[in-house]
Amino acid sequence: MKVIVCIPTYNERDSIAETIRGICDLNREKLSVIVIDDNSPDGTSDIVEEISKFHPDRVMLIKRERKLGLGSAYNTGFQFGLLLAVYCCTVGSGHICAASGYASGGSFS
Repeated sequence: MKVIVCIPTYNERDSIAETIRGICDLNREKLSVIVIDDNSPDGTSDIVEEISKFHPDRVMLIKRERKLGLGSAYNTGFQFGLLLAVYCCTVGSGHICAASGYASGGSFS
């Protein structure tokens, strides 16, 4: 079962590499990351692009043209992620949000 972690970002240059590394270090073969960046002026997406060169099958970037907000970033990540995986989740600020709406018997929560 493939699981994708969605990470919305805006100006996360100083922390995004460590966040991605922490997820990838879990050494789960079917665990991937999608970063949804809202055109961060600090170059967050440049760091993610560089990391994805070394892990093209595990780290993906959705680069949006402007800041569209956290909720729409989650929606974008889940919509893309559920095309590739059975489960998508995001972690941050003390919560976990998971979506499995396209899995047989699944739902959004």
